[in-house]
Amino acid sequence: KNHFKLVSQICKPLLSSPKTAQRIYNGELMNRTNNPLERMAIIHLVFEPAALAFLGFFHQRGHELIEDLNWSMQVKESFREILQDEVGHVYSGTDYIKNLLKLSSKSDIAITKQAMKRHRAFIIKGVKEMFKTSTKSKEFLKPMISRFNWYYAKASEGVFA
Repeated sequence: KNHFKLVSQICKPLLSSPKTAQRIYNGELMNRTNNPLERMAIIHLVFEPAALAFLGFFHQRGHELIEDLNWSMQVKESFREILQDEVGHVYSGTDYIKNLLKLSSKSDIAITKQAMKRHRAFIIKGVKEMFKTSTKSKEFLKPMISRFNWYYAKASEGVFA
């Protein structure tokens, strides 16, 4: 449904994403393996939990970030619809990943785990960087990163034993 493009358009006046972030979200820094496990795990267990955390935070506190009440309400409604889709993606992705694990080699699983750690660290660092100039950065960062960690843990629960 092109969620990333929609969110980017909505948030562009508030936040700009660095070129490195675009490269990472385009999958350019993933390992080149023949097993789809890494790509699926990064998308469903890292990026989508990050989207849930980010969009959920904006959904709840957008009025604090966007002064224009009408725009704030439009953003909130758009993000609510995307959030519903993202929750479904995380759970359906988790089931798909469990099936891929059965077909993957130990090497592919190790590569995937390492890639997940790398992408997760990138997201946390990126969020900190994005909000470093905000006057309310500490107020925003802690709950947003806590949300991401919680969604990441929930999405990964029972996947990699």
